[in-house]
Amino acid sequence: MLAKSRVIAGVLLTVGVLPLSGCLSAVKHGFYEVRGAKGAIQFVERLVPGDLERYRSVRFEPATTTIGPKLCPPEVITAYDRAALQWCADMRDRFPGREPALRIATDVVYFQRKGLFGDAQLLARLKFTEAERPVGDALVVVGSKAFREGSGEALAETAIKTIGKYLRDGIVPEEEKEQKRERR
Repeated sequence: MLAKSRVIAGVLLTVGVLPLSGCLSAVKHGFYEVRGAKGAIQFVERLVPGDLERYRSVRFEPATTTIGPKLCPPEVITAYDRAALQWCADMRDRFPGREPALRIATDVVYFQRKGLFGDAQLLARLKFTEAERPVGDALVVVGSKAFREGSGEALAETAIKTIGKYLRDGIVPEEEKEQKRERR
């Protein structure tokens, strides 16, 4: 009798948990759809945030890729360049277009579209220069678990937004979190 009650309890628990796990999965996927793509900058050689104030213009060089069009479709590069031009136009009040200019050369080194089970990802190397002199080196890493922002265009736009946030604010998100922790 005891064994039979354990079997019944196990069946009821399994039947009760499976729909719940499906609901949680749907809620989690809904969260990823709302959040969209996320980006972060990882510095190899950091630009000094205070030095960003002295730049009067930012110029993005046309993006390149060394992995070829099969692994990084041309539309990803086109979308990146288009988003960079739009960002520069939107930031004319902060960077009016005079010297000194910060130049950013981008090389997309990895791209993956959103699949049924996998995440969309874009990884690009950024070389910052001023008058042909290197002033910084970084990677911009963008990922998305969302289907609506899993395209190359969405990832490219998020990469530019991530770079732009750093250039505008001079602080990367990890530093913001550390500063908030220190204030407590």
